[in-house]
Order: sequence, then C-alpha cells, then structure tokens
Amino acid sequence: MGCFPPRFLRFAGIGAIIAVSVGLGGGLAAQSLRGVGDDALTVPAGTFRVGIDATWTLFSDVYGPGGTLRPVGAALSTDSLGVRQIPALQPLQSALQSLTGAPGMNLSLGKTLVSTNNRVQSTPIQIEFGVTHWLQIGVSVPLVKTRASVFARANPAGTEGNVSVNPAQGGSQFQSATPQYDADTAFINQLSRAAVAVQSYCAGAGAGSTQCTNNASLGTSAQSFSTALQQVYIASALVPVGTSDIQAAIDSRSAGFKSALNSFAAISGSGVPAVTATGVVGAFGPLTTPQYQTLVTSDTLVGLLADSVNMIERWHVGDIEASAKVLLFDTFHGDQQARMTPHGINGRVAVGAAFRFPTGSTPDPNALLDVDAGTHSGAVGLRGYADLLLGSHFWTSIVARYDNPLGSDVTLRIPDSTGNGYLAAYRRATVHRTLGKMIEMEATPRWAFNDFVSLSLQYQYRHKAVDEYTGTPFTVGPTTQTGGATITIDPTLAGANTDLTEHRVGGGLSFSNARAASQGRGRIPFEAMYLHLQTVKGTGGYVPKLFVDEIQLRVYTKLFGR
Repeated sequence: MGCFPPRFLRFAGIGAIIAVSVGLGGGLAAQSLRGVGDDALTVPAGTFRVGIDATWTLFSDVYGPGGTLRPVGAALSTDSLGVRQIPALQPLQSALQSLTGAPGMNLSLGKTLVSTNNRVQSTPIQIEFGVTHWLQIGVSVPLVKTRASVFARANPAGTEGNVSVNPAQGGSQFQSATPQYDADTAFINQLSRAAVAVQSYCAGAGAGSTQCTNNASLGTSAQSFSTALQQVYIASALVPVGTSDIQAAIDSRSAGFKSALNSFAAISGSGVPAVTATGVVGAFGPLTTPQYQTLVTSDTLVGLLADSVNMIERWHVGDIEASAKVLLFDTFHGDQQARMTPHGINGRVAVGAAFRFPTGSTPDPNALLDVDAGTHSGAVGLRGYADLLLGSHFWTSIVARYDNPLGSDVTLRIPDSTGNGYLAAYRRATVHRTLGKMIEMEATPRWAFNDFVSLSLQYQYRHKAVDEYTGTPFTVGPTTQTGGATITIDPTLAGANTDLTEHRVGGGLSFSNARAASQGRGRIPFEAMYLHLQTVKGTGGYVPKLFVDEIQLRVYTKLFGR
C-alpha cells in the first residue's frame, strides 16, 4: 500500500464504504458491526480473526513545555550557531578575541533553518483466536517504515555569520585553495621572523635606542599575534568571513604590526627583515548549506560526527504484543444472533492483559532527527473494556489501558540541560532506561445505519510519566571536541521533559458483512474500517501533533464449533 498516498486511500476507502451502503439500502440496523476502535467483544469460540492495518502517521510539529507548538527541527534551528551549541568552537572564539583585542566578541556560523516532515507507515498483522466465547488470545506484529523528510538551510539570506570555512585548508574535507594557504603562511612567517629579529636587535645593538624604548613590547606582542594567526588561519577549519567586522579588526591590527616592524627594518644594520606580505585571507562568504552538512558529518574539530541533516528512511519491526481478553459480563450471554438483533439497553464488560516485547527500534544516535519505530521496551499492560448499547442503532465503548514498562539498555547522545540539538559524539553512551508508566483512555460512540455500515467518533486521552534513565555520570576532556574544558555528562538528564499528556479526536466509517454471513449470504465474514485521528492538544516535553489515517481489514475463519 506504500505506493499510494494516505489521502488517496482515505477517500477511496470512504467512497467504497458509502457506495456499498447506498447499494445495500435499508435493512435492520444492528450491532453486527464492530466499528472502529476497541471494544469489549471477544472473538467467537473456535474462530480466528486475522487483521491487517495500513496506518500512516504524519507530523511536523510538536508541543513543547507549556503546550507551545514548534517545528520538529527547532532544536537545530538557530539565529546564531556558535559556542553555545558547539563547545568545540570555544578555543577559536578565544583566539579571535585575542586577535581582535575585543574580549566580548562572539563568533557565529550564522543562521540555520531546519524543518522536517515525519511519516511513520505501520502495517500491523494481527491474529486473534477465540478459545471460548469469553476468552480471546492474540498477537500483533507491526512492520514499520519511518521517514523523516528533512529540509536544512544555512544562512538563507547569505549575509549571516561572521565565521565560515577556511579557504587555506588545501586538500581538506571542505575545499582546496592553496593560494590562500600560501598567502597566510607567507604573512605569518614574515611577521614571526621580524618579531624575533626586533627582540634580538633591542636586546643587543639597539638596546637603549629611542626606537626600542618606545616599542619595548613590540617583539613579544607581534610574536604572540603571529602565533594566534597560525592557530586560526592555518590550523583551524573555520576563519572569519572576509567581509566581517572580525576580519576587518584583524586586518587593521595586522597592518599596524606590519608598519611597526617595517620601521625597524628600515634601520640600517638592525637585521630586521621587511614584512612584504599583505595579510591573512578570510573566508569567501558565510557558511553555505553543503558546508554546514560537512561540518555536521565530517569535521572532527567540532566533534559532532553525525549523519547529514537530510532525509532518513528505514524499515523496522515494531513492538510485538501478545494479549488476552476475558469477557466478564454480557447481557447477550455469548449469543451471536442476539447480539446482531439487540433490543433495549444492553452492555458488556471485559478485562485484558498484554505483554509488549522490546522488538521496536530507538532512533539512531548519529541521526539527529531520526524517528523511532516503537519503544524498544518491554511492558506489562492491563486493559479494561465497557460497552453500552441503546436499541439497535447506537452503542459506545469506553476503553482504559495501563502499561508498566520494563527497563532496557539504549544507546543515545545524552542531552544537556539547554535543549541543544547539536549533541557532540562524545555524549554518546549506553544507559539503562525505564519508560514512564502510560495511561490511555478511549471513548468511541457509534451509530449503525444498517446491518453493514456504521459511523464512529473517537476521543483519546494519553498520559505518560517521566522516563527514568540511570547510569554513572562520566567526564570527557579536556579535548579539542570539548573546547578545552572538562565536561561532566549526567545520564539522568535524558529523562528531563519526557512526560506527556495528549488529547486526540477523530472518527471513521466501518463496513461489515458479519450479519449477511451469519444468514448464509456471505462465505467469508470480514470487516473493513477507516479511522482518522489527530492530536488537538499536548503538554509535556515533546508531544508530536499527529495526523493519523488507518485502514483496517479483519477476516474471520472458523476452526471449530458451530
């Protein structure tokens, strides 16, 4: 079903159900239709019910803390990508502050815009069996395809940012531009040689001269300046943009040192070589999108070493679930014919249990915007079902679910306390995680038009407690990737803002030939359903605003019994 968009299938499914309904006309409306959603009914004794779903879940926005809606890629979008997001840039910023003589200067790679449209296509295969009229067992195996369609753009106006890739990094991962390397090394080497010569002259033949007295610190200052230029323009993958205020300040100081040193070179017998090179070369322009991608994926200097911020598409097996349901109360007493021709007020109550196997996958730690396919966490679940039937047209179901997850080990990049999405590779670790307990409530009123077609509405409430991450805090650094600092990483921070409360509403149509099959007018009993749901409110740390379309087919086959 993956070759058709969900909207096409949705309208095709609705059209088919309406067409069948019109064609069949009236007839005695009855609760022979199960309708969308869960209910207290159990599969008849000795009967298999085999179901297959096609579910498409789309989302591009999430409800963050306080219920504020924001794009999924917001953690990677910023007006100024700098040291706050990438601590490895701290030594470069310090060097630029020294070179410009401006201690309050901050470097910026510029603006980044990242958005994503996520799609999860799930195809659960469900097999349920009626052991008796009051006991049902089943298993569900979901096959899941996830796709994050990511759009990333750096410096959309082309004028943002004051640092970019170094054109002197000849043969590097960015580009080859050896003339810039030659220009930089010529100026830096000339500056360094002249500074050393000035120090030697003022300590020897020029000692006590007016020139040396008035420029007592020139040699030392010029030597320190040339060392900082070497650190930035030769050793760093990033340098100031040629048109930036930072480059202008460095050019001004470079010209000042050049002039002062050349005043010594003009003294006969000083031995100070003239500085003839013009200066160091800045970046050609702000960071481009391809360069941004390279920075994220390949540059060990900034320490990200992540996958490119592009489309991510994967196939998985989701969380497999085994379940059982016990019918406790039924005014129809298991009589299927009575159920299909109800009168007055009737009801059913059932309870169930489920076990979720940790077969689903968690997001890839190297993919900064990956989508999970399940929880990869075992869980023990309890279920409660209650149906209320009024006459032969209307009935409603109330379903409650409670899941108590079991702990499991997961590998992830442990976040910091700022919500930064640019998590360095050194933050990757395997920790023990226990998902928060989940409570779900579902209300589904239904109206049966006739024996074949019904209309349903649905409301869902979900609440999950905070996830618990356990592990021993560890330190990293000081290294180039940590910006020369020692960073303590606390695994428990991964649990921050993982609680959620979500409200969904929707509705759907269903078609069933169960009544016709029971009267010998259909060989294979089956049900076809369409359901649309969407999130209308969410609070917590990360609640996707979901749009869900589901088409389901369930077929019944008798193994034994009447």
